[in-house]
Amino acid sequence: QSSWQETAALVIASIIGTGVLSLSGYFAKLGLWFGIFALVICYPLNFFTGILLNRLHLAFPLSVTYGDVGFKLVGKWGQQLGFASLYVYMFFLLGSYYIVIRKTIQVILIEAQLCAIQACFIGF
Repeated sequence: QSSWQETAALVIASIIGTGVLSLSGYFAKLGLWFGIFALVICYPLNFFTGILLNRLHLAFPLSVTYGDVGFKLVGKWGQQLGFASLYVYMFFLLGSYYIVIRKTIQVILIEAQLCAIQACFIGF
């Protein structure tokens, strides 16, 4: 069983690793100047979101999920909204990771000329 520090380090490494690996692909699609523009615009929004989450944690130190914070702020409806938004986010995030896994398997097994569905089944 790992400590919360080890778990946090793994989650942070996973998020940063996937972000760094996909950044070049997004720059290739957007172009250099629009990619830099999007990066400069998104950075303050992400930073502000982090500050807000930190303030919520300081205001409600016993809350560990979005549902807990929603319950403290709005009540039962806020709790349900917090959990629903978390599950929707996780669903799309896992879908994004699954696309990365599929592309990686297709590159590794390039000689087999796998289609996307075959690579997805191997990745599953």
